[in-house]
Amino acid sequence: DDVAAARKELPAAPGRDDRIAIPETRGVAGNGIVEPADRETKVAGQAPGRIALVHVKEGDQVEAGQLLLELEAATERASLAAAEADLSAADAELSRTLHGRIRQDIDAAEAEADAAKARSELSRGALERISKLAEGGAATPDELDRARRSAEAEDMSFKAADARRSAALAGSRREDVQAARARVLGAQARRDQAKAVLERLSIRAPIAGEILSVKVRAGEYYNPGAGEAVVMGDTRVLRVRMDVEERDIGKLRKGLRASITADAFPDQTFSGRVVEIGRRMGRKNIRTDDPVERIDTKILEVVIELDQREGLLTGLRVVSVVDDKSLN
Repeated sequence: DDVAAARKELPAAPGRDDRIAIPETRGVAGNGIVEPADRETKVAGQAPGRIALVHVKEGDQVEAGQLLLELEAATERASLAAAEADLSAADAELSRTLHGRIRQDIDAAEAEADAAKARSELSRGALERISKLAEGGAATPDELDRARRSAEAEDMSFKAADARRSAALAGSRREDVQAARARVLGAQARRDQAKAVLERLSIRAPIAGEILSVKVRAGEYYNPGAGEAVVMGDTRVLRVRMDVEERDIGKLRKGLRASITADAFPDQTFSGRVVEIGRRMGRKNIRTDDPVERIDTKILEVVIELDQREGLLTGLRVVSVVDDKSLN
């Protein structure tokens, strides 16, 4: 019974077998995958937050530095506005300190000093008259004392007003200027810090290229640790990253011509040339569904630049054959 059961043929499983058959060839053949000119770029943000706006969609062409998406940033924008207001106030204070008081303030200080001087002179004159009267007995000692005290008070007022006039004419002290400049530098640092915090909530394109995948939507909570938000690449030129087994690496040179086929285009062959040869053996990039495939085989990565790209998509699995007798 066991022998009979072992001989029984199982029905074919529904669907298509996705294994990629490598053709028999005198050249170098291997599985590969289509990629942008400089591989795919997985763009992630610097900070977590709720997504407010997504500015791009799959297939868009963007420039380096272009805004891709924004996180909610109302608090951060308010902080930046407050920091910019503080900087404006510090700049105004520094300007006032450097240029001194305005002309009207100086004129007022001079007028105040002149008035105080006149009152002081008037009080001294009154004191002199009362002193002479007191000598003749026409003024009481109390009147003489009040006149003396009034003259002393007016003289002190004149000295204070004269000092304020001198300060207004001399301008700001060196220590005041240094303190005002320090306040400006501190305000600039707080403004720059607020800008940096706000900029962390915007994700921009690091390169020029095509948007290949947008993995987030507006309203979702984004966490950089969970993965990239956008995948992009320069698809103006496509390449194939081909796995070459160890026994064939001696046949490879830059410039060799290659032909590429894909199950998606059974009647079409794409052409290209070898532009890069890896410098280190590694694990396979492409694995088939063949149960007898050795997955521990070491391979060398070879990059083939395609002559045409019509119809091909990044991530498409292909089979590449390099003609080891041809040079471009």
